[in-house]
Amino acid sequence: MISASLVSHLESQRLDISDLTALIARAFAEDIKEGDDKTTIATIADSQESIAKMRARKAGVLAGVYVAGAVLESVGITDIKYLRSCGDAVTAGDVIIEINGNTRNILRSERIALNFISHLSGIATLTNAWVTAIREICSSNGRWREPSDEPFRWRNN
Repeated sequence: MISASLVSHLESQRLDISDLTALIARAFAEDIKEGDDKTTIATIADSQESIAKMRARKAGVLAGVYVAGAVLESVGITDIKYLRSCGDAVTAGDVIIEINGNTRNILRSERIALNFISHLSGIATLTNAWVTAIREICSSNGRWREPSDEPFRWRNN
């Protein structure tokens, strides 16, 4: 179950909660086909609690933070601290989310949460690179524009 405050964040980003919930369920079905990891079951007590920190692997633009939160909440983790927001520029090693909860649930959900953040942040980072490049072209010293009152009136059109 996704908390009301998280639903509010997700809806503010124009995400359909029922579609997201179905996507998360499919991701879990694909990731845990044969049930929980045997090593986790054998070595970690069912009641063990842990603190985990999700860190940026590379520099870029962050996206999918609240989607990752929805993944974590779907396994019952509710103590989640969002230290960075979608759209933030991050560098390698920056802590994005701090998670406090059942160790098995953290391990059960962390790969799916990381996959969402990685994929969405990759898209955001590439989009930002294109926007920056286009902005530089459009604001250059007029080599790419006709001098007129109409911005972006391209040559040879």
